[in-house]
Amino acid sequence: MKPTFLKCLQAIDKGHIYRNISIIDIHSRYLIINKPSGIQCNGTKNHSNYLLPQLYKQLKTHFSANNPNYKLNPDQYKIVHRLDKYVSGGLIIARGKNADAFRKSFSKQNSNLSVKRKYIGLIPIPSDLSFKQYLHGLSNLRIGYETEAEYLNIPEKTIKNEEKGLIFKDDLLAEGIINFNITALPKDDRKNKNNGDLMNYNALTKFKILHSFFHEPTTEQISKFPKLYKNKTIYPIIIELETGRKNQIRDHILQAFKIPLLNDEKFNDFKMVQRSSNSNINSEVYASNQIGLHSAYISILKTSFSNEYIIPIPEVDKLLWKGFLNGNSFIDAIDHELRNF
Repeated sequence: MKPTFLKCLQAIDKGHIYRNISIIDIHSRYLIINKPSGIQCNGTKNHSNYLLPQLYKQLKTHFSANNPNYKLNPDQYKIVHRLDKYVSGGLIIARGKNADAFRKSFSKQNSNLSVKRKYIGLIPIPSDLSFKQYLHGLSNLRIGYETEAEYLNIPEKTIKNEEKGLIFKDDLLAEGIINFNITALPKDDRKNKNNGDLMNYNALTKFKILHSFFHEPTTEQISKFPKLYKNKTIYPIIIELETGRKNQIRDHILQAFKIPLLNDEKFNDFKMVQRSSNSNINSEVYASNQIGLHSAYISILKTSFSNEYIIPIPEVDKLLWKGFLNGNSFIDAIDHELRNF
């Protein structure tokens, strides 16, 4: 099946760039959306920085082209997973009665539908060290289990606190897991919404560091954003969630590698405040609050169909990803790693 592409140009009005979502595919059971950073998943207010109002408007335009009397039913489109506001990339919107099936697939409760989501993150490492040299200096690094099946199938209740950490499959220090617990405020407890003490969640993240595909910042990048790029080398990392906790990737990267994702230095401050009106919650050194994290790969497998999507970087977000792209798409080597991790 060839995806349906709806290209949404960015409007510029008095110097303001509108961050528009784009619809990558319209399938009978779901939509695939590419969300720029700065667009909020929650909420249906008619504002330009909310995802759903943008989506409804684009769908009305699309379907009305063949049916001038078409009336959109918003209840037929459900967001089944979310991205942080300043994270970009692919999202699945379920159509009709398919939302429950997608949600169950994320927690491995639905054997008839398999969904994989992979992310690309950018990690800034001091330029006087390679990533492997940097890793050897971490106290929480462990060479773990012989096979992926072994370290992914250990019952959570048998894992002691001293076994939590950054665990590599072998001494190549490329692939592994992060299984630190995640601490969150009560406001982030989606189920209980209690007002008690901090919440503590088990969490598991798979990753692969792409050691060979690092990027040395250009003179232009260092000149424009010295605090972000000076004396840094940027390494891409592929990330796949085994659990879906709020802010899990950002939290696990910081816990495991003792350094945040690119342009996410304020994550701890953001995470542990009840509410903030600070528009620069992620960045005071870059052009926007965009984080070096992109939902880059989605595959959806059912008995009746199988579809795979590599999500390009939105035009407004390209600058942070300079060095890893060919146009808006990832370079072929990273594309290959995404598909085969």
